[in-house]
Amino acid sequence: MRDKITKCLSTALEVKLDNVKFEDITAENFSEWDSLKQIEIVVLLEEEFDVRFSEEDVPKIKSATAIESILSSHGS
Repeated sequence: MRDKITKCLSTALEVKLDNVKFEDITAENFSEWDSLKQIEIVVLLEEEFDVRFSEEDVPKIKSATAIESILSSHGS
């Protein structure tokens, strides 16, 4: 799951994340992660994991670990 999350984030943010620890992939650490990229991240994740995020989930998507937790709660 982590590889897929990292791939989606790398694609959306247009940055290489190969040498970045999963726990360090956060909106705070990447200036590229703005509100428009947030939408792109959500769309990519929904397509990759075949899920639909709720209105409550979307604002929580601020880090790779948060994404992992939300996806786990969706059974992905």
